[in-house]
Amino acid sequence: MSKTLLKDAPGGERLISRLRDQAADLALFFVGEPDDKVRAHLNQTRANLERDLADTLGAKVAGQIAEGFCAAVMGRKREIERSASAGDVIEIKAVQLFRKEKGKKR
Repeated sequence: MSKTLLKDAPGGERLISRLRDQAADLALFFVGEPDDKVRAHLNQTRANLERDLADTLGAKVAGQIAEGFCAAVMGRKREIERSASAGDVIEIKAVQLFRKEKGKKR
């Protein structure tokens, strides 16, 4: 039995793109938050993602994807925090607040 890479499977590239974009957005949301708090949220996200993907991709692959997604969120969060000055973090939080308020008006 030959294995198919996710990027080569039907809809695979789209899934990868969406996961990458969502990880970047979620990382921005968590900038400045304590890692323990973020890990608690990501544990639930990982479980939900793994459950949602398991029927289509199998439990093992779904687990790997969910784990990679959470690692990408934490990695991007840390990257942003390392490169950002205090003023940048405040600006990022202001953008997040704006998005949140804009979403309530819809």
